[in-house]
Amino acid sequence: MLNDLMEKRKKILAESEQHKERRNELNAAASKFARERNTLNAQTREFVE
Repeated sequence: MLNDLMEKRKKILAESEQHKERRNELNAAASKFARERNTLNAQTREFVE
């Protein structure tokens, strides 16, 4: 029983790490898109002026 629980914990920890990595990738992409959006918004403001 203890071995089963240890294996389950090990599996859950590995899945948790995968989810953290995916979260970090998505956060990096979101930051990139936000920078691009801010650049485009600044250009738009310049053209409007």
